[in-house]
Amino acid sequence: MIVSTALPGPWISCKPPLLIVVLVLLLVGGSIAIFYTQVYQPQMHAQATATTQTQIAGTSQAQITGTALANGQATAHALATSQTVAGATAAAGASATAAASATAAALQGFYTQATSGTPTLSDPLSAQDSNNWNMFPTNSSGGSCGFTAGAYHSNMTTKGFFQPCYSQASNFSNFALQVQMIITQGDEGGVIFRANNSSSAFYLFRISQSGAYDLYVYVDSQGSHARRLLSGSSTIINTGNQANTITVIADNSNLYFYVNQQYLDGKTDTNYSSGQIGLFGESDTNSTDVAFSNLKVWTLAS
Repeated sequence: MIVSTALPGPWISCKPPLLIVVLVLLLVGGSIAIFYTQVYQPQMHAQATATTQTQIAGTSQAQITGTALANGQATAHALATSQTVAGATAAAGASATAAASATAAALQGFYTQATSGTPTLSDPLSAQDSNNWNMFPTNSSGGSCGFTAGAYHSNMTTKGFFQPCYSQASNFSNFALQVQMIITQGDEGGVIFRANNSSSAFYLFRISQSGAYDLYVYVDSQGSHARRLLSGSSTIINTGNQANTITVIADNSNLYFYVNQQYLDGKTDTNYSSGQIGLFGESDTNSTDVAFSNLKVWTLAS
């Protein structure tokens, strides 16, 4: 008989107990879970993020490219439109400037033509002559006409009145009239033309010491009935007590006015077609004396 030498003890099975198996399974499962959450999931998230970023980046680039192209096209269109408008404006401005220059040149040419040749009337206005200028001392209205110190003077002392001084022998229809004028004292002075002295009907053109000018048509002796046809001011008019050369060109119904050989203004009017010429001084707020000299008249073909 064979007798075992092993010490007696408890029975031990060769199969692992169930608890151990469960623990092992839990440990393995936890490891897998940790790997998935800590390794696999972040990697998948990173890959997903990279893919999304790639998609977003690609989409953004396309959108940016499209937007840039659209903006570029819009900018180019706006620039082209702006250039077209600017070009049209420049062309219009150039055309207007050219037209104005051509008109100014034509008006200056008309002046040169009208005042060339031998005058029909040439009077230094230093003394009475065949033109039969008005001569009288200060009248009840405060005005006078006469020759003093080698010039013809119109004087007015009453505020708000002017004194016409006519050439009684004159009668002109289409003409260029030119005279030198100095406001030696006071406010305003000028020329009268196509006048009917007896009915006080005429055109009156005046300039002031300040450089202003006016054109009136008178229908009678009442100044309130007169109508102003032109009004303005210009730097070509010498201010103060300086000399100014006034030129009136009456060509049928067209009336042109020049000061110091430069075009000033013009008007078309059909009230009067012929009559006498005259000169005047006018008191606006001060007693006025105006001296005239070197008067010339050229007759124009009708």
